Amino acid sequence: MELIVEGNISNKVGDKIIKFFNRHSNLEKSPLPKSTKDGKDYLNQISSPSIDFKEKSQPEVADNFVHKGVVKVLQDTESETRIYGEPYECDWWLETEKLLPPMNNLLSVILYSDATTFDGIGKTSGHPVFLTLGNLPNQIRNSPESKVLLEFLPKIQDSGVKISEAF
Repeated sequence: MELIVEGNISNKVGDKIIKFFNRHSNLEKSPLPKSTKDGKDYLNQISSPSIDFKEKSQPEVADNFVHKGVVKVLQDTESETRIYGEPYECDWWLETEKLLPPMNNLLSVILYSDATTFDGIGKTSGHPVFLTLGNLPNQIRNSPESKVLLEFLPKIQDSGVKISEAF
């Protein structure tokens, strides 16, 4: 459970880890909780100065969250082209915020994937899917604390025939 909480692993992935452990262990009774949520709930009830597994908000992330768009106009002097540095600085964001009812804010959810190598020689790779928020400045948004691993995209096997209906 320490690895799951400290590694900021989702309940879905944590549940898969628990099932994997239970399937491949030689124990008659599993020492693990039935689910990641049950394990986190149990750890959050423990009150001990030597144990601190409680889920924590990341202050460096939370303190930089942008609730309202920012009008920041940067312009390339040579081509007179407007430069956008953050999603919440663009015209679309600012115009959309004007359409929202009072006390409501725009939330930008970003899902992305990138190829990752799992071994040192580059033979095993995968495509993790991450979630982050566009309401965070780029520097914070690209830090590990502001990303959540959702899942890995499945690999599609190439049949070699790229014009077939199955492909």
